[in-house]
Amino acid sequence: MNTPRIQHTTTVPPNNAQHSGGITVRYPRLLVLDQRGAAPLDGSLEPERVKRLLDGGGYTRPPRPTVVVYRLRAGRHQQTGVVVEVSLDDYRAGRIRRHEATKPEREHRIEQLTEAGGVEQMPVTLTHPDRPYLGELLDGIAEGEPDLQTDAAGGVRHSVWLRQDAMLAGTVREELASVSTIYIADGHHRMAVAERNGRSHRHSTEEDPRAFTLAALFPSSQMRILGYHRCLPAHRELSTSWVLERLAALPMMTRIEECTSTATTNPAPGVVLLRLNDRCFRLRLRTPTGPNQVRAGLDAVLLDEQLLPAVSRIVDPNGQHGESPDGGGKCWCSSRNAICLVPHPPTVEQVMAVSDSGSVMPPKSTWFDPKAVAGLFARELR
Repeated sequence: MNTPRIQHTTTVPPNNAQHSGGITVRYPRLLVLDQRGAAPLDGSLEPERVKRLLDGGGYTRPPRPTVVVYRLRAGRHQQTGVVVEVSLDDYRAGRIRRHEATKPEREHRIEQLTEAGGVEQMPVTLTHPDRPYLGELLDGIAEGEPDLQTDAAGGVRHSVWLRQDAMLAGTVREELASVSTIYIADGHHRMAVAERNGRSHRHSTEEDPRAFTLAALFPSSQMRILGYHRCLPAHRELSTSWVLERLAALPMMTRIEECTSTATTNPAPGVVLLRLNDRCFRLRLRTPTGPNQVRAGLDAVLLDEQLLPAVSRIVDPNGQHGESPDGGGKCWCSSRNAICLVPHPPTVEQVMAVSDSGSVMPPKSTWFDPKAVAGLFARELR
């Protein structure tokens, strides 16, 4: 097994570094994919795959405390953060906040896979208000050659730097302790499963692995949200004019405009893109009024709770609406006879405001991109 190339550095914390009753983190009992096995990752969560890697020496175990810097790059976009364990008590107390509802069947599937393998193999992605000094520290580490670099599905490059330095680790921990609230970007189901498992297993000490969960923390200014596609199978031949006529009669609709058939993203709020029979239209929606405008005024919420059910009843009165498993990038409707709806994505600030209000959006309302990948890290639970 290759030994990770861990650099030892000395860093002096700034004079204003202090604990302020913020979130609790600790450096993880982490296994990192060995560079020799860093073939393109497919995001598989199957426990057999991880067991083969564990049994075959496919992971290395950095000593603690090691600062784990994690960078995701997709095209021109990149985000740089740190991998730690976060306290599940912070999630219970509302210091780690969610913005989406979860699906019980999805939670159950993740719980089965986690228990079968005995490991967490994908960090929950969290975002926090920017900490400039923390960003400087992490960027400085990332100037060197990564200890691990691999490409995953979707053309995302994942790079990891490992630095064993007690003073540096303490400084990063102090910076994160100054953050009072962090937000789930991706991994609502995994966080819910970790919290439930933590409650069902009594913790003998605070060092118990189930008192924490694996997380990758990124500054909010570096996060990117894409519009989450919703796709409906067309079970019969549909006349475009017939569908548009019925859409125009909906109370929420103010105007329908045709646009270029190559449009794949939605740059304007208050508009949902509709792709139908190789044509594209902009559906301009009426802004709802009433309580909780922080949540209700978001296009993704309006699409899921009002427009999508109405469109489903129009195109297939006896069927059920579906969603694209590929989310914000590409969707299966492009290769089938299907209807695609693409809302304008909320901003990171709007998502954080929903979390702060105590509300939740429908499941899969946001597509934070790029995402962490399964199998790059493993955290043992036993």
